[in-house]
Amino acid sequence: MPNQSAFKILLMLALGAILFSGCRAEERDRFVRYEPGIYKGQEDTELSEKQRRQLRLRSKFQGSGMTPSGGGSSNRNVRIPGSVATDLQALKSRIRLQSGSGTN
Repeated sequence: MPNQSAFKILLMLALGAILFSGCRAEERDRFVRYEPGIYKGQEDTELSEKQRRQLRLRSKFQGSGMTPSGGGSSNRNVRIPGSVATDLQALKSRIRLQSGSGTN
């Protein structure tokens, strides 16, 4: 029986060590109660002029593929719509065929 009690003690110590090893230093003093609309983190640091210049330059390169009108190409190669009456007739014909109510 002494072996069983020693085994239980070792098991409890191992379990305790596993549980306590999960408490990392960066997880301590962390906010766990959140209040909507209230930021409880550290204040942001002021950006230097050099950092601002680099951010402006990066944003300039990221937006270089866009046209001033909001995207897309200026190519006007768009098909001209056909007759509205012909398109409407074809749509009605497809509806009749799909619903099983007969032929054209």
